[in-house]
Amino acid sequence: MIPSFHRFMMKHNNHQNSEITSYRCWLRTRLGDSRGAVAIEFAIMLPMLITILFGIIQYGLILNTRQLMTYAAREAARSYAIGESTGDEAEALAISLLNNASYNYDTTLTDDGTSVQFDISLPMAEAALVNALEDSLMSGNIEVSVTMRLEE
Repeated sequence: MIPSFHRFMMKHNNHQNSEITSYRCWLRTRLGDSRGAVAIEFAIMLPMLITILFGIIQYGLILNTRQLMTYAAREAARSYAIGESTGDEAEALAISLLNNASYNYDTTLTDDGTSVQFDISLPMAEAALVNALEDSLMSGNIEVSVTMRLEE
């Protein structure tokens, strides 16, 4: 019995094709035509890839906002702790260091006589680039608290 590839070759060998081209032609008839499969797979995967990309960007922006809030709280608490500023001036310093007047930061300075605690809070939904899932992922606040001992 002649193998199926060799039977195919004998049937379709009326023009001078190389063996590799004939083998590809034989595979195409056996397996079906797969042209365009990559485009379909890409179209299926693209929404998931874009979602992951925006998630990474979103996480980075929230992390950057939290880092900026920590820096502003630390500088404001230090300024108040060394007697360089009053409570209102320390809060104004923190807001000026935050650079984003469009956000509604909530600042609180607490002096208990031996130490100062400076808190900054921001709703996470405000820091979000895309706020499509407000009730699930972007609920809550970004909160930062810094405590420093008062100098005497």
